[in-house]
Amino acid sequence: DDAEAVCKRALDVGGDGKFRSSVNYNMGVIAKKTGRAQDAIRYFEASVAANPGNKGAAAKRAELRGN
Repeated sequence: DDAEAVCKRALDVGGDGKFRSSVNYNMGVIAKKTGRAQDAIRYFEASVAANPGNKGAAAKRAELRGN
């Protein structure tokens, strides 16, 4: 929960696309580990949107979608 709060604050600060992509990726990992698959998918989607080259986020999103 603390890690998630830190990530949310980091998103409020802003940053470039790669930074936002990394933070959203981490949020997705946290959501997945805590059993919130739909939240995880949204975070991985935001990660890819911020940095289309983030193949890790795209792979995690596809895994959760069953693709």
